[in-house]
Amino acid sequence: MMSRMRFARRWALLSCLFCALLVGGSAVFGVWTERGLSDYGENPDRIKTMPYLYSAASQETLSDQEHEVESAGLVPPSTLVDTSDAIVIGRFDGNRSFGYETCAVELTVTDVIKGIDIAEGERVAVYEQMSVGPMKGAESWEIYDPEGYAAFLEYLGCGDSDGAPLVVEPSETPFRDGMVPFLDGCEYVLFLNEQEGHDDVTGESVRDARYVLVRSPYARLPVSDGLPVAVLQSRTDFVTVEEAAGLAHIVADERAERRYVDTRRALFEELEIAVRSA
Repeated sequence: MMSRMRFARRWALLSCLFCALLVGGSAVFGVWTERGLSDYGENPDRIKTMPYLYSAASQETLSDQEHEVESAGLVPPSTLVDTSDAIVIGRFDGNRSFGYETCAVELTVTDVIKGIDIAEGERVAVYEQMSVGPMKGAESWEIYDPEGYAAFLEYLGCGDSDGAPLVVEPSETPFRDGMVPFLDGCEYVLFLNEQEGHDDVTGESVRDARYVLVRSPYARLPVSDGLPVAVLQSRTDFVTVEEAAGLAHIVADERAERRYVDTRRALFEELEIAVRSA
């Protein structure tokens, strides 16, 4: 009986030590990850020169037909206004905060089109949903398209790579197809949904974003007509974060380009927003 009690106590002690090591290791990893990611926010010029691995939007992704986009979990343009908790025009002034596989940006509201709990001049944080890190799928790209991968490495100027190159990637969701990073000093029409559990944003940090973009490729539209829609192929047309931010959207072909431009014009007319010249 006594031996069983001693065994139970030892087992309990070992279990506690294991849990403590697990929690401690997780905390160290979290701090290490956070510090590494914070370095990018503190050095925005480093981010601008990194390759941006976009996924070009197709005509189907940009469709205004409800049955086509709802099957992909997207909000069709016809219901975008009603679906949004808030619609604002916001200016991005370059403030980004990186977390694990995501990024939040802070924008200053210059006009409120819809929303009762948001005011002009307020700073709001929105998830940009892009991440910095070793490129996902580098090994498979190298195996199935060695020439394309070699061209990408040549573009990076690193020749043969010992590991996956460091890149900026948008999250893998259909509504992110074609979206590009926010451009410093540019104003955007933002269609937003409020996140559950967030009552306020202090402006001191953008790590706890109050809003997320509505699940639509039209959820953020540049007000200026100076940002072009680019027809690019992801395996041959390489761009940096800075180059991508200078675009309105990235599309796969001319049909998708026409669809994007026509739908953006229709949304601006519905909201009575005047396109501003660059």
